[in-house]
Order: sequence, then C-alpha cells, then structure tokens
Amino acid sequence: MTARWSFEALAVKQFKDNDYKKRFIKYEIEANPSDYIASFLIDGLAVDLHECLMYKDSPQHRKLVENNFSKVNYYLNMLSSGANVTPPGEWIKALNTESFDAAAEKEARKYLDSLKRKYRSISNQILNAKEAAKDSLIKEIGAEGVIRLQENLRK
Repeated sequence: MTARWSFEALAVKQFKDNDYKKRFIKYEIEANPSDYIASFLIDGLAVDLHECLMYKDSPQHRKLVENNFSKVNYYLNMLSSGANVTPPGEWIKALNTESFDAAAEKEARKYLDSLKRKYRSISNQILNAKEAAKDSLIKEIGAEGVIRLQENLRK
C-alpha cells in the first residue's frame, strides 16, 4: 500500500508541477465546476422536477418529492447567484407540493435551460482564455518548444 501511495504522489506531482501543465492547470480547475453544472447538475434537476410532477400526489413518494423540491430550490438559488442572475417569475413560489403543476415545471425547465447556457458560456470563456495562453506560449517558445514541454510531460 505504501508503494501505491508513493506512486500516486509522484504521478500527481508530475501532473501538477511539470513545465507545460502548470501553465494551464488553473484554467482547467476554474472551468471544471461550470462544466459539471452545465453537463450534469442542471439535467439532474430537470429530472427531479419531472419526478415531482409525476409523484406529487402519491403518498408513497411523498419523501422523494419533498427531497426533490428541497434540492431544486437550494440549487436554483445557488446557481442563480453563481451566474449573477435572479430567478424570474412567480413560478419559483410554486416549487412545493401544494402549488406545483405542469406550467410551473415548464417555466422552471426554461429557466434551467437558460442557466445551462450561462454556465456553458462561463466554462467556454475560461477555456478560451486557456487557448489564448497556449497561443501566447507558442509565440514565446515556438511550436517545437511546446511539443518538447509536452513530451517532457510524458517522461
């Protein structure tokens, strides 16, 4: 086990501290949360909303529906503030077992889609900055120099 930990530590050190990767890791780390949100979290919240609509009147699914509403409300607030937007409309007040209906689900899904586009845009801006840094490095040391840095990464 000790040898495995040592190997993992060396692999992480090489990954983070090599001359090529250390120039770009900050962009990848910064873009990762936005990419996760746009690729997975928002789609999961849409599924939760659909479950709420399907099961809101079912006593055996009451706990699932309540948990889903709690999760959706929490993440809508968090994602809205993270994207610097406020949830529009009265539909936000309908995200509960008493008021939720198909119209509220439709409005919530439209809003989730807009958040998805916003977070995808944030991620793309960061990755564009990474590409600009890569282009700058190519201008600084040339394409062959970048290839040498990348080859040193694999050794």
